[in-house]
Amino acid sequence: MQFDRTKLKAVVLHTCASCEKERLGAVKLHKVLYFLDMIYFAQFGLPVTGATYRKRPFGPTCVELLSVLREMQMSGELEIRNVEFYGLSKKEYSAKILP
Repeated sequence: MQFDRTKLKAVVLHTCASCEKERLGAVKLHKVLYFLDMIYFAQFGLPVTGATYRKRPFGPTCVELLSVLREMQMSGELEIRNVEFYGLSKKEYSAKILP
């Protein structure tokens, strides 16, 4: 299956709308996408988004996510803020357009 940008946007928007913004950061968003694709693949033989994942120190990351987040922020679908989290910088995502 090829990468489906529309499905990735829909999953990101749904995830950001469903989760408390204080509990969802960049690391958890990447993990949600990874587990969604892997569990769906295990059950049905195809990933949901067709995204590419890379192994990183804090877990797998979606290669295409950064460009999709920028695009969604520019279009006004998503608000992304940097907030302080125990002395470190953390991303917070707020869905502006509900799925």
